[in-house]
Amino acid sequence: MDTGVIAAASALAGVALSGVLQILKDRFERRAKGASTRLQKLEELADSMYQARESLLAAALDFHPAGQQRPESLAAARASANRVRSLSLLYFPQLRPQAEVFQKAAAEFSFAIQDSNSDKLRTASQQMGHAFVALESGIADCAAAMLD
Repeated sequence: MDTGVIAAASALAGVALSGVLQILKDRFERRAKGASTRLQKLEELADSMYQARESLLAAALDFHPAGQQRPESLAAARASANRVRSLSLLYFPQLRPQAEVFQKAAAEFSFAIQDSNSDKLRTASQQMGHAFVALESGIADCAAAMLD
């Protein structure tokens, strides 16, 4: 074989190898960035869950038989519960059932506070507690799977 052909083949092989390595590097970086984004969104989902609970508890502590609660606490709780559900729909379909139950329980708890009905409030509080624990457990499982 001619040395010129061997040199050209070597150069082409080097270029091809360099291109393949660049493609693999880009793919790895995209995956790493995607995993980082998902972890950030999971943290955001957990923060929204805690914010919803804290807002509802703040409103429940202001519970008065006359129905004079802080509406900003209830609005903040609903917004946070909605954010939990939105994040589950967009990023974590495996958490969707727990997020839906949590959102519904937060709404029921909020309505019980607004209605100033202590029996409904007690029941809604228990449902909220169960929904919170189930979602928190799901988040922990999801985080463990992402970090493995």
